[in-house]
Amino acid sequence: MMVLLDVVYNHLGPEGNFLQTYAPDFFQKNETPWGPAPDFNSVDVRSYFLQNALYWLQTYRFDGLRIDAADHLAGGGGEVDFLTELAQTIRHKVTGRHVYLVIEDARNTAKPMTPEEDVPPLVDAQWNDDFHHVVHVMTTGEDGGLYRDFVSNPESLLRRSLATGFVYQGDPRPSRDFARSGERSDHLSPQTFVNFLHNHDQAGNRLCGERLRALLEPALFDVLECILLLSPQTPLMFMGDDHASTQPFYFFSDHPQHDREAAIKGRLRQAEMFQGALPENARDLVQDPNDVRTRLLSTLNWRQADEEDGRRASEILAGLLAKRRQHVWPLLASEFGGGTALGSPARTLAIDWAFAAGRLQLRANLSDAPADLPPVEGEIFHRLGDINGQTGKSCSYSVLFAVAR
Repeated sequence: MMVLLDVVYNHLGPEGNFLQTYAPDFFQKNETPWGPAPDFNSVDVRSYFLQNALYWLQTYRFDGLRIDAADHLAGGGGEVDFLTELAQTIRHKVTGRHVYLVIEDARNTAKPMTPEEDVPPLVDAQWNDDFHHVVHVMTTGEDGGLYRDFVSNPESLLRRSLATGFVYQGDPRPSRDFARSGERSDHLSPQTFVNFLHNHDQAGNRLCGERLRALLEPALFDVLECILLLSPQTPLMFMGDDHASTQPFYFFSDHPQHDREAAIKGRLRQAEMFQGALPENARDLVQDPNDVRTRLLSTLNWRQADEEDGRRASEILAGLLAKRRQHVWPLLASEFGGGTALGSPARTLAIDWAFAAGRLQLRANLSDAPADLPPVEGEIFHRLGDINGQTGKSCSYSVLFAVAR
């Protein structure tokens, strides 16, 4: 087991931070929705955060860092690349072990994960929001807010993400006035992408805090969870997933100078951005983030983990992780030869990933009707639902994984 710490260096919070009072030069003039942004043009500011990172890694010996909003770690004019300085400092100062660096970056940049001649990559992995967004659109039908970039042929976009990383790899993006977004990522090993079905952002910014599990047919979510855990990308689970929790997760806070109406209006704006048009009674449904009851609603009920359904879900999850360890990890240890999306009907997936040690094959039917998929070769090591690897015939909500040596 490893422990990574989520570090937020692009802002210090809108309230309760007095640094801006006695050290105003620490910040840029522009504000962010989360408070003033540090001025990374300043050597002293960069030193502050470099020392903080080294403190966590050298004193507490965290195994790595997840770096929030890496695309905002720059000076006011973007002339300072603090992410590069941060990663290089960590590699130089923390020796004798590998420190894992994972970034969140809305630019879909592949460069930090791309090794150069005799130079290892800057970071190890990046959160892949594209995968989440296109899965969400394809399975829920929600198409507003940040999801509108993924409504055109979501099956094709999901296949692209599974096979080659990002959805947007230098393509025109509707939400950005069709400016090109992202970089080619098909050369990167799949484990450099952190995939997820929901997380604190995607649930916490919804009006009612729903996890994806709570929005879908259980059989469909079970297929998605198999895809997440047995595909070669790095899977990220959210708290409670170990016992199939459907408990909501709301945004909550503890701000002493609290304006209830402003906070609720802010929650409504965020919800509209994260899920599109809201129902007419949205004002009645929204939770006050500063009300302690909102936090309590978001706190896991651990008794559910000990109930029959919770124990069964934990056993299924443990079984999937055991299969990942036995069948997928040996492939990831070998050279990656590329991913390919094969032709298949609507709402289905047929993906092959080539490795020096073998070929990993995914076949899945995400629809409620039968479908014919390309057959697989080699050993089928996981199957859920009625799906035939040799003929490719599948019934609704089914998935299989195979390895061909």
